[in-house]
Amino acid sequence: MGVYKHKNGNWYCRGRIQGERYHQPCTGATSEAKAKSIEDGIRFEIRNRQLGLVEQKKIIITLKEIMNGYIENAKVKNKSPKVAITQSKYILEYFGEKKDVSKIKPEDIERFMLYLLNKGRKKSTVNRYLSGLKRALRLLVRK
Repeated sequence: MGVYKHKNGNWYCRGRIQGERYHQPCTGATSEAKAKSIEDGIRFEIRNRQLGLVEQKKIIITLKEIMNGYIENAKVKNKSPKVAITQSKYILEYFGEKKDVSKIKPEDIERFMLYLLNKGRKKSTVNRYLSGLKRALRLLVRK
């Protein structure tokens, strides 16, 4: 539990409550006292959620949405959208368009690698497909 001022001038709080870590900005804090009061509010929300007093919002993001964003990003950044489209095709073919991104586990990715290798793809190609999936997921985190 604690608040600190980052070198960029913003206040942040971080800590752990019953094994759940949090680390987020104390938006609107102009002093340490204000940051501590904002942190108290954050801790209160986490405790209520853990106790089941507050309904947690379930946001389901499908793999199709992520891959469409990846293709659009490739077009905007003047990267080859053709490569992004091909990678998306194989990723969606294996996982399915309606796959919830939060349900993808490391074992699923390992099986995806084997799937590509069994389709005759070389190891370097498989690595490129994995980096495409990784980039798509990283774009999701930035949003």
